[in-house]
Parts: sequence; C-alpha cells; structure tokens
Amino acid sequence: MSERFAALHAIGRVPRRIVEFWNQPTVKEVSVSLQLLALMLASGVDLALAFEALQRQIENDQLRLAFEDMESKVTRYGWRLSAALSEHRTIFPYYVMMLVQAGEEGGQIAGRLECAGRLMERDAQRSARVRSALTSPAITFTAAATIILLIARYVMPRFSEMYRGLNIPLPLPTRIALGMVAVVNHWLFPVVTLSTLVILYRQREVLKQHLFDWGLGMGPLRRWLGVMLAVEFCDILGSLVGEGVALARALVLMADQAPFWSYQARLKAVHKELIEEGDLAEALRRVDYFPVSVYAVMGVAQEVGSLDRLLAALKTTLEQQMESLVEALLALVEPLLIGSLGLFTAFFFLAMFIPIYGTLQAL
Repeated sequence: MSERFAALHAIGRVPRRIVEFWNQPTVKEVSVSLQLLALMLASGVDLALAFEALQRQIENDQLRLAFEDMESKVTRYGWRLSAALSEHRTIFPYYVMMLVQAGEEGGQIAGRLECAGRLMERDAQRSARVRSALTSPAITFTAAATIILLIARYVMPRFSEMYRGLNIPLPLPTRIALGMVAVVNHWLFPVVTLSTLVILYRQREVLKQHLFDWGLGMGPLRRWLGVMLAVEFCDILGSLVGEGVALARALVLMADQAPFWSYQARLKAVHKELIEEGDLAEALRRVDYFPVSVYAVMGVAQEVGSLDRLLAALKTTLEQQMESLVEALLALVEPLLIGSLGLFTAFFFLAMFIPIYGTLQAL
C-alpha cells in the first residue's frame, strides 16, 4: 500500500472502505491486468509465477492485493480461478467470472481471460458514453438541490422568527414551508439522513434489484433497459459462442452470473425452452423487453449458422439505438428536472412572501 494510504490507516482518520473506494482501480487497469495474465498463461508460464510477475507490474494497491489474495486461494488452497475472482466482485464484473468458468471447463483459461479484458474495455466505452450524457442533468440537479438546502438552512429561519414575532395568522402554504424548514434545521435531520444513506449503501444490492424491477414497469425506462441488456447479451453470448462454448452451456453461464435476479430467472427459462423446443428465437421471447430485432436476428442465425458474426453486427446496431434512446430520455428528463426544481423553489418563496404581502395590504 502506498505511503499516503498507509498513513491514513495508521492514524485511523479514514475507514478502510473509504480508502478502498478512493483507491478503486480503473477499468483500464483491470482490463490490462487480465490481458497480461492471459498472455503469460498462453506463453506457458505457470499460474503461480504469472500471478507473482503480474503483482510486480500492478501499481494500484487494491488491485495488487486482489491478485495477491487470488494467488493465495488458487495456489495454496486449491480454489478454482473463477471462484477466487468472485471474491472480488467490486473489481471484476460478473462476466469475467463467467468467461473464466467456461475456460476452466474447456481448458482455455488464457483465451477466456483475454476475451474478458476486451469485453471490459467495450463495456467501459459504453458506460462512458452514458455517463457523459448524464453529466449535465446531474450537475444541474446537484447545484439546484444544494442552493435550496442552503436557503432552507440559513435564510428561511429568519422569516420563521419574523413571523413568530408578528403573531399573524399564516396561510397553509407558509405553514407547510415553515414545517419543512423546521425539519431541515432540526439536529436529527443530518443524523437521519446519514443513517438512511448508510442503510441504502448496505442494502445496495437489494435496492438495485428493486430499482431494476421498477424500471421495467416504466415505458421509456423499460425500453432503455431492454436495449442495454440486449447489447450486453449479444456481446457476451457472441464471445462465448465464438470461443467454442456450446450455446446451451453459454446460456447457463449467463443465467448463473446475470446481474439482476428477475433477468436470471428469464434466462433460465430461455435455456429450458431451448433444450425442450430447440428454437432460440422463440425461447428468447421469454425476455420480453429485448428489442424485436434480437428475435429476428436469432431466427436468421439459426438458419445460416453464423451466430457469433450476426450477434456482433446486431450489437453494433443496438449500441447506436441505445445512444439514441439515451438522448431521447435526456431530452425528456432534463426539462422535467429543471421545471420541478423551479416549481419547488417558486412554492418556497411565494409561501414565505404571501404573509408579508397580506400584512402590507392590511396597513
């Protein structure tokens, strides 16, 4: 661990989880490390020696400690590499474990590790495009929420004191606004807020599952989630099939490692119907939020027998569709966000000044 983080641990100023979050490796670092490990294994280097050589080249402390832990589990305690990787899910995406597991079963770990590194790079590029599109609304919302909170914390209490001194009847909007100001300024507010954030963080996996299921019930979000999952599905399935993994086995691996519980259940239903009926295009209709083009391409792929190439072409088309959907959602979300914040701000200020206006009229 670097001197800076070692010092922080020594004096106890920063909890371990915060230090780990601050020192989280980038996707590029993880991707390069996987591809380096694949290169050494493909060259005939023993796994233990490959781990040692890789640790000497990694600069990120958390990533190096993760590989050190994996080396210990694999070489000393006989763990499978996929199981050791699964102990570090905050660093390695789920499809890395899935690809390595397929490599262990087929004796091609090096090739699967290289494929996992390439998938990580493509996934990072897609995520970067989405994040860049969401940056502007996020900054707008954060700035506006901060301003409103500061006004409620430092400006509105002066009005509350003034109205109590005037001893005048207050209209309902003013009483609501003053009640909200009293809640924000109560000493329990930061305690409750912090406790809520801690609970949400500890239950983040369950929250993620519920948010996904809730998103599937919303029309525009359902379409976007379907396209996003379809892109990932085509990319991973195409990679597995292209590497020689049987289609049915690839679906089992994807179902076991899928990031959402309801999505896992649907993929398992797809696998079951594929085994029983033998028609992938019809079986995939179990995932009813995929774009229609996925079912059509699967039907063609079964006839011509070039599933991996058609999936790669479909992935490119779906990525373009995903970018269009993100732009359309942002065109809808950003005005709604700004309008909602404007209405909330207007309500606050009108509620505060209505009693003053009434008092002046009475004079």
